[in-house]
Amino acid sequence: MKFATRLDAVVKIREKDEEQARRVLADAQRQAEAARQAAEEARERARHDGRAPGLASQWDLADSANARALQEASVADQKVQAAGDHLNKSQQKYAGAYRRAEVIRRVATARRSELMAQAAAVERKQFDELSVLLHVR
Repeated sequence: MKFATRLDAVVKIREKDEEQARRVLADAQRQAEAARQAAEEARERARHDGRAPGLASQWDLADSANARALQEASVADQKVQAAGDHLNKSQQKYAGAYRRAEVIRRVATARRSELMAQAAAVERKQFDELSVLLHVR
């Protein structure tokens, strides 16, 4: 038999907050991984030397492309850093939400155990009174 407590509503709210924090954390993890992959691709493009034997204007164009690729790699690294910061904040928020939910779950479980013990004591008392009445007859 499950006993309802007034804390059950608080447990549901805390679990809802925990689930929301878990979703935000999962999104942050996906964004961090996507940013890391994009930065790796940008670094790979920046490493590529597109210069080939040819005219000076082609070398100038290749140098401009390489400078642009280096700039994109720098921007991608900044995005990785920002995504990492967001991931850290999300992890901290989830850990806090989990702790708050766990605390209230434990309190509710303890309260439920107390209610079960009280109900068992009342039932024992009723059975004792009944047995005394039957024994007196």
